[in-house]
Amino acid sequence: LAVQSAEPRKMVAMALKEIAQNAAKIGNLNISPDLLETLMKDGKS
Repeated sequence: LAVQSAEPRKMVAMALKEIAQNAAKIGNLNISPDLLETLMKDGKS
């Protein structure tokens, strides 16, 4: 599957784009700096 081979940062970017496109349906969304840091790690650490 393409999803399995995609870079984590690209997957996060795609997910955030999809969230933004549906922002009108979301009442409240909190994304902590810690969550973003975890999502953005490249898996080498």
